[in-house]
Amino acid sequence: MFTIDPSSENISASLGHFGLSVGPHTTRTNTDREAYIIRRFLAARICNGHLGEAGRLTKQEAPDFLLQHSDGAITGIEATEASDHASHALYIREENARHDVFFACPQPPNEDPTVRLLNLIASAIVKKVRKTRKEHWTKCSRNEVVVYPNYYHSVFAEDDRVLSMLQVWLKGSRFDMTDSLGNRVLIHILFGQRLVFDLFGSNESLHLTRAFQ
Repeated sequence: MFTIDPSSENISASLGHFGLSVGPHTTRTNTDREAYIIRRFLAARICNGHLGEAGRLTKQEAPDFLLQHSDGAITGIEATEASDHASHALYIREENARHDVFFACPQPPNEDPTVRLLNLIASAIVKKVRKTRKEHWTKCSRNEVVVYPNYYHSVFAEDDRVLSMLQVWLKGSRFDMTDSLGNRVLIHILFGQRLVFDLFGSNESLHLTRAFQ
């Protein structure tokens, strides 16, 4: 359990080394990924004044994290990576050959990388929103999903295009974005050092200037 203090000078005052580094692909665990994602998510919210009062963060299984606010309200947070096995295999290959001068970056697949990335993010969102409809999630007054795209061939310079397509796609599909209590699930996307906060609401960009402090 961690006490998150928005008035702290840096995120380490609240989280210590939790999520500071995710480690190499060959050894990282799902918990490592979740910690890495939640640290950047909270850092972006803290340094942009989006967290409000101090709260307590607890790691668990479902949802991944519970954030208990000073007024007693509880937010359930799911942290997930939008990736695939092929991407992880390529990352591992690159890490193993990092010092090999003959290593060449694999060429992008035949499928449009932007479309592939879009599919990965959309699938992650749908899966996690459906998870919030489980009965035991009723203790959460609000549920949020943080998606970290980690597709090998993605280009972050195109993230605005991807997000626009994602909004059109999911809205057009009429997918129900509500949890078990009928409340809208807030969707956030982590692109590199940028957090897109509440994609289907305020759609605000926050920068992760303190995630590594």
